[in-house]
Amino acid sequence: MYPGDFSVGSDPKKIRNYNRMLILDLIRREGIISKAGISRKTGISFSTVGRVIDELISENLIKSSQDKQERGSGRPGELFEFDGKSHFVIGADLGYPNIRGFIADLSGEIHKEITFPVDTGNGVENYQRLLQLLNQLQQEDGIQIPSIYGVGLGIAGIVDHTSGVVVQSSILGWDNFPLARRLHQATGLPIFLDNDINLITFGEYGFGIGKGSTNMACITLGTRVLCGLILHGEIFRGSNLNSGRLDQFIPLIDQPKNTITGSIITLDSYVSSISVLNKAREELAKLDTVQAQSLNEASNVYSAYNEGKPWAIETLEPVIRILAAAIANIFFLLDLEIMVISGRMAEESKLIIPSITTCLNGKIPSIPHIVASNLGSRATVLGAIMLVYRGLLRDW
Repeated sequence: MYPGDFSVGSDPKKIRNYNRMLILDLIRREGIISKAGISRKTGISFSTVGRVIDELISENLIKSSQDKQERGSGRPGELFEFDGKSHFVIGADLGYPNIRGFIADLSGEIHKEITFPVDTGNGVENYQRLLQLLNQLQQEDGIQIPSIYGVGLGIAGIVDHTSGVVVQSSILGWDNFPLARRLHQATGLPIFLDNDINLITFGEYGFGIGKGSTNMACITLGTRVLCGLILHGEIFRGSNLNSGRLDQFIPLIDQPKNTITGSIITLDSYVSSISVLNKAREELAKLDTVQAQSLNEASNVYSAYNEGKPWAIETLEPVIRILAAAIANIFFLLDLEIMVISGRMAEESKLIIPSITTCLNGKIPSIPHIVASNLGSRATVLGAIMLVYRGLLRDW
């Protein structure tokens, strides 16, 4: 069965919407495909595929590729393709230091982007700024409100995606805040939300290097080290809606404890961009105090590592060993196809991926497939698109 298969029981509406999701997802992934190809790859009957195709065409979600016909024995079959430019999505990435909003079409093209600063911890003010951002985006020239397919939001915090409630976000100042309901009442638009790492992972799965995979992970290297998971074509959120906390990974149980908190030092204390930067300053200060004081970007440490600078090598070698162990453990525990490194440090991660694989070579049965994202900051945008269009297709 096509990735994403799971039991929907005997509810006719769920079965219908699930079939719609599978078929549209397959058309979007394949680019161009026939009814027979869809039926073969999904296991859905040809007649059902035909009915769904007619619905999706009437909704301007797919279109016929009249100039391209399936070749082979027998009568040529009509081919269909995703029509992503007919619908628009409003999305926003709500984290520190900014709320970043955008309008994009379902094919992933961004038409407008604006930002508002976050007022850390001020829930009332941040909600008003989000409303202002959404209102400004809806005023985009040439895009009428009825053409907006929905709103997708990525939240820095714990989110209940089914109820649309932000359970906890210290950055935004929201606790058990019914964000989806409030925004729907204010805008009249369908609202979908998830946490930030899940949105990034969804973007990589839908549009990035992870496209076409069934089981994948997405690690973000930045101020926090997080890990989003796609299992059987679905985001894995955990029992308490708080999965992906790779920052709390314990490299060794007998690690020294943090002198301030008294807790065991976790992976975040080694791998986060802040930790890397602080360690690099310590190493560089042994050689040049002035240069160490001017070092203000973790990306510069990765560049120096690539150039063979001893202080950068001393900084990143422990990071590489710990990260390699974490990646290998996740990879083999879940039997993944691919591990994507995304987030702000995705470009810099290209410089250490060869070292990670070298570190693992000869120590484990096979080397995990590790790649750096090619989406950059667009991963969040594309994740919002996936969240909205999948949510509306299901309507569960």
